[in-house]
Amino acid sequence: MKKVLLLLVAMVASLSAWADVTINETNFPDGNFRNYLLSEPSGSDGVLTDGEIAAIITIDVSSNSIADLTGIEHLTALKNLYCIGNQLTALDVSHNTALIFLACNNNQLTALDVSQNTALNKLYCYNNQLTALDVCQNTALKNLNCSDNQLTELDVSHNTALKTLDCSNNSLTELDVSQNTALEALYCYNNQLTELEVSQNTALMRLGCSNIQLTELDVSQNTALETLDCSDNQLTELDVSQNTALEMLRCSNIQLTELDVSQNTALEVLYCYNNQLAQLDVTQNIALAYLDCSGNQINGGNMEALVASLPTVDVDYWGENGSFIVIDLDSETEQNVITTTQVATARGKNWTVYGLIDDDWQEYDGSEPTYTISLPESFEHGTVTSDKAAASIGETVTLTVTPDDGYELENLTVATVDGEPSGAHVLRLRGGSLELTPGENGTYTFQMPAAPVTVNATFKETVVTGVEDINVATTKRGQRYNLMGQPVGNDYKGIVIENGKKRVIK
Repeated sequence: MKKVLLLLVAMVASLSAWADVTINETNFPDGNFRNYLLSEPSGSDGVLTDGEIAAIITIDVSSNSIADLTGIEHLTALKNLYCIGNQLTALDVSHNTALIFLACNNNQLTALDVSQNTALNKLYCYNNQLTALDVCQNTALKNLNCSDNQLTELDVSHNTALKTLDCSNNSLTELDVSQNTALEALYCYNNQLTELEVSQNTALMRLGCSNIQLTELDVSQNTALETLDCSDNQLTELDVSQNTALEMLRCSNIQLTELDVSQNTALEVLYCYNNQLAQLDVTQNIALAYLDCSGNQINGGNMEALVASLPTVDVDYWGENGSFIVIDLDSETEQNVITTTQVATARGKNWTVYGLIDDDWQEYDGSEPTYTISLPESFEHGTVTSDKAAASIGETVTLTVTPDDGYELENLTVATVDGEPSGAHVLRLRGGSLELTPGENGTYTFQMPAAPVTVNATFKETVVTGVEDINVATTKRGQRYNLMGQPVGNDYKGIVIENGKKRVIK
């Protein structure tokens, strides 16, 4: 008797689970959802039989302007649900316990309960308005993308099968991925994290952690890493010497003063713009085809060395020249300088050189080389200033000479840094193949040679001539007279005649 009763209960339960469902407004309130079901072969007659329900394992109602998916609970055999880009504010999948794939991204969901969907393998719920998400019951989860929501916390400690996690663009203040040792891709950029520990994630191949306020980042254990983006943080150093598989590195807008990529021989793309790098060597990066190092401090010999270290781009492999983004001409803080000669060298290695000009990245031909103009910190009995600290070949440089009272310029020289006393690089006030040209108000100009120069000057006491009508014989010995022949006291300053000789009293 008990066996008969159990059999009846099972039959009733089975009939309840697979009872026919009419496709009407009562069961499926949203007209667009109803139309979708009616357009399918299984629902063309307006009724979903138990056999048809059991056969429906995938539904794709993406971009159908659906505001309500009520009725989805009848489809209990459903394994794959795509409802992307609709107008959903709520979604109940608690009866869809067979679900292994759920894509409900790009809606207006404020909550999502997946606690009954324990078989769930992939969950894409990004670009909604979720403030919380509990995935502790979803231990089979391998791919989770919950980015672009309003999450303040996320616990993935139970999701040990996770291979891909994207929780970017939220308000997370901490993230513990120490239990996710199978993780291959982690994207957590644009959060409020101040630290990120990935030493347990040795399978990690892709890491995006830009703009999360990091002050340090240790990727020494992530030897499988192929892509790393740690831009827009507060890092002052970055060690990628153990990441020999690295193909793309983005470390821009941080505070690096040095960057060693000598061990990253597979590197193809490098973004390191807006740092404080004075030098960069890419000699070992033989696969490199894209380099953006603008907004740094690379110039002169260091730029020469960088250009020399560029590999020759294999155009047949890439289909085009390599891209060398080297200078931001719109930035007042740009200190990179690349000359026309250096650009020509880069082009000879199949690199196209770009500069930011009027908010547009354009091909850049380079600048004429500039050379420094050095002056002593001070001169004796006068001053000399230059209107510029550096100049290009042939550019006019103006020096302003100001002797102290009672002194005049004796000699003014402009010579190359090595001090060679002959040739076109030596300019003298008197003589020389390139003379200084006097101007008004103590100015002198010269044309900049192809080398750095130093400026030197000497001053001497002014010698007064042409003073007449002073009867020296009648003057008292030891008495001082001004140039008008009038007696002056010992405190008089200027040119005086004393004991028949002219003197300058300061």
